Amino acid sequence: MRKRFSAIDLYSGIGGWTIGLELAGVEVKRCYEWWERAVETYNQNLDKVAKVQDIRKLSRSGIDLDTVDIVVGSPPCTQFSFSNRGGKGDIADGLKDIAKFLELVKALKPTFWAMENVPRVSKILARELEPGGQLTQYADLVKVNLVVDASEFGLPQRRKRMVAGDFPVELFLSYRTDTPELTLGDVVKALHVEKRDPIYSNAPGPYTEMETEEPLSRQETRLNRDAKRFHPVYNRMPFPDPLDKPARTVTALCTRVSRESIVVADSKNHGNFRRPSIRERASLQGFPATYQIFGSSYTEKLKMVGNAIPPVLTYFIANAMLRRKRNEVRPLSTLSPPNRTPTEQPPKTSPATQGRSFPESRRFRSAIPSLRFGSGMRFELVNDVSDAALGWKVDFYFGPSRAFERIRADQSTLTALRHMDAWTAISTEFAHGVDDVSGVLRNCDAASLQRAWNGRGQGLGPFDVCDALGEWAARMTPPLAMLDETQLSEMLFRIVADPGNGSRRKLIKNAASIISGFAVASWFNTNPVVTLSNTRDGMLAIF
Repeated sequence: MRKRFSAIDLYSGIGGWTIGLELAGVEVKRCYEWWERAVETYNQNLDKVAKVQDIRKLSRSGIDLDTVDIVVGSPPCTQFSFSNRGGKGDIADGLKDIAKFLELVKALKPTFWAMENVPRVSKILARELEPGGQLTQYADLVKVNLVVDASEFGLPQRRKRMVAGDFPVELFLSYRTDTPELTLGDVVKALHVEKRDPIYSNAPGPYTEMETEEPLSRQETRLNRDAKRFHPVYNRMPFPDPLDKPARTVTALCTRVSRESIVVADSKNHGNFRRPSIRERASLQGFPATYQIFGSSYTEKLKMVGNAIPPVLTYFIANAMLRRKRNEVRPLSTLSPPNRTPTEQPPKTSPATQGRSFPESRRFRSAIPSLRFGSGMRFELVNDVSDAALGWKVDFYFGPSRAFERIRADQSTLTALRHMDAWTAISTEFAHGVDDVSGVLRNCDAASLQRAWNGRGQGLGPFDVCDALGEWAARMTPPLAMLDETQLSEMLFRIVADPGNGSRRKLIKNAASIISGFAVASWFNTNPVVTLSNTRDGMLAIF
C-alpha cells in the first residue's frame, strides 16, 4: 500500500493549504505562521500542528522531520499587492520571504512543492531568478510559474493567483474541464435559503458569522455605485454585483465605501444594499461553512479570510502532486471537510457599521451625472478645503492620462458663451435652469452642505447638488446637439484651447454636453445668488 504523503505548510495563515491537502489525502504534519490569531484559528479547526513562528528565522534544523514529501505555503503578499500604496510596497522586503521559502525548499528536498501569491509576483519571480537577480541560486528549483483564476476550479470567486513550484502542472490544469461554475448567488442562496454548505457535503448548520452588516446608507450606496459604474479612469464595474457570476476578489482590507467591495441587494431591506457577511466571504474563499474564525474583531476576521488561499485551489494542486488522473479526482461536493468542532467558541464580533461622522475638512469629489464622458473626461463637483476657506466649485477635466488639464469656469466663461450666436439655442432653457437650481439651493449654504457631507447635519447634500446640476445640463444638451459640428466646435474651442491631440476628437464628439456643462459650471462657480464660499466675516453662506 502506498504511503500517505506528508507535508509542511510555511506561512500557513488560517489553513487554506491544509484543508485542500487533507481533502486530497495528504497528511499535513507541521505548519508555521507568524500571526498568533491565525494560528489559533488553524489549531481550533484542524489538527494542532500550527506553530507561531517568525519564518524568516526558521531553519532546516528547526523542522523536526526527517523527510518531507510536499512543501507548500503563501508568503505575505502585502509588499507585492497593487492595493498596498498603489503598488509601491517594499518589494525588496517582500522578496526576503520568497527567498526564505525557497531556501527551506532547497534544504528539505521535497518531492513536490508549491508557493502561492498575488499575480504580480509571477513576473517579479521570473526576473529575480535570472542571472544577476536576487533569487538566481534557486533557479533550478522553479519548474512552474503561472497565474491561474481560481473560479476556473469551482471557486465562487474570480481570484487570480500566482502559483510557482515543482509539480505536475499540466495535470493540475486539466482538472478545470470537470469543475462546476459556482456563483455569488449560489453562495447566498445555499447559506440563507437552503441552509447548507455551498461547496462541501456533510457540513450541517446552523452556521456562525452569519450576521450581516446594516444596509449601506444612501450616501454609501451612491459612493459605491459611482466608484464602480462611473469611475473617471478605471474600467466600469456592475452595481450591485451580479449573482449569476462568480464574485469579484475577496480582499483582506476593505471599507464600506470601496470600489473593490462586494455589494449585493439586501433581501431583508427592499431597495437597499449590503456587503457580504464573514460567513459568506469565507464560503466565497472556499472554506467549509462550519469553519470558525478566531479573530478578536470584525475587521481582524475580514483580514484572516481575505488573506487566505482558497482550499478549492489547494485541493486540485494536491491531487496533481498525487498524480491523480481527471477521472480519479472526486468532486468537492461529495467530500466532507476535514475540520472539527472547536473546543472553544470564537469571539463574538459586531459587523461594521456606517460612519456616523467624519472630519470637518472631509473632501468631496464626484463627477456630475450627464457630464462624465469616460477616460477621465468629466465635470466634477469638489469642495476646496484649506486653512482659511471652504468652498464648492465645479471643474472640468480632460486630456491624456499623463497630462490631465483642469479648467475652472468663471464669469468670463459665461460671458463668452452669451456673446456667441449659438447661445440662443439654450438661452431659454438656461434661464429656466437658473430658477430651478436656485430653488434647490435656496435653503443651503456651504457650511450646511459640508455638515451634511460630514454626517454632522441633515438636509441637502453634495450629491443632491450634483444631480441638480446634471439634470440642468442634460436639458440644455439636446438643443445644442441640433447645431452643426462647425458651430459647436467654434463655441467649444473659445472656452477650451484646441488641444490638437487625441483629446480633440473626443471633445468635439461630446461638444454639446461639454458646452452645457460649462454653462452650468460658470453660473454655479460665480453667480452671487448661489456661490458657496466664505463671506467677508468668515461665515460660510449663500450670498
